[in-house]
Amino acid sequence: MPLLKEEFDFIKDLVRQNTGIELESDKEYLVESRLTALVYKEGLSSIEHLLSRVKIEGTQSQIYRKVVESMLTTETYFFRDDNPFLVFRKNVIPYILETRGMLKSFNIWCGACSTGQEPYSLAMILNDHFPELNSWRYRIVATDLSLENLEKARAGRYSPLQVSRGLGADNLAKHFEQKGSDWEINDNIKSMVEFSQMNLFDAYWNIPGPDIVFLRNVLIYFDASKKQEILHHIKSIMAPDGFLFLGSCETTIGLDPDFEPVYVENTVYFRLKKT
Repeated sequence: MPLLKEEFDFIKDLVRQNTGIELESDKEYLVESRLTALVYKEGLSSIEHLLSRVKIEGTQSQIYRKVVESMLTTETYFFRDDNPFLVFRKNVIPYILETRGMLKSFNIWCGACSTGQEPYSLAMILNDHFPELNSWRYRIVATDLSLENLEKARAGRYSPLQVSRGLGADNLAKHFEQKGSDWEINDNIKSMVEFSQMNLFDAYWNIPGPDIVFLRNVLIYFDASKKQEILHHIKSIMAPDGFLFLGSCETTIGLDPDFEPVYVENTVYFRLKKT
């Protein structure tokens, strides 16, 4: 089911308009494989058939949404890269406890949360290590563009492979219940996370002002101008003394001078410079 140049160009424009992601020419094989999988899933005859339905049914159709979402990278796992979560537990939350003690409230935002492993990892840390937060008001808001990802995240149900990646036997035994061949996170942890759909390039971000932002392994998919746009949005809503966690290969350096890196425990987070 080879992908024609005009088909790739159509998908490239569609993805750029809806996600801001720029597909390079060397991604043709990736696009072809993902569209082929969607063709079989939808019971269609060819990529041509799939794209003709997209053009006929329009931008508000389910098939249009499914094509867009099929192009999104959903790689994630529990406690990914370890060190950011260690710093979250050892440095960030103690700072929040000290500085927010009067109000006893704070907000966490996980952007591009995929199927939910990252926000649930944060929830498990708060639940297991900070019992004093039982008297606090805090929110973990997790967003993603993909409705399919969000549906899976809300269900909190994961395959044996997914729970084997980063979770650990203690967390699995403490926070999950086996359901058939899968594992489902318990209601206590599930209730700690709010999931909602959001496009990072929406004009208005309907999320509470975060004290802590996890937007990891997302900026790598955008060009410099799009990265700057996202960082501008973040600093407009993030608490002045808040924390921004990016992926290990991502940085604000050279993109936004208002952020500065902080290096600790073999990882780095970013804070707004004090004025």
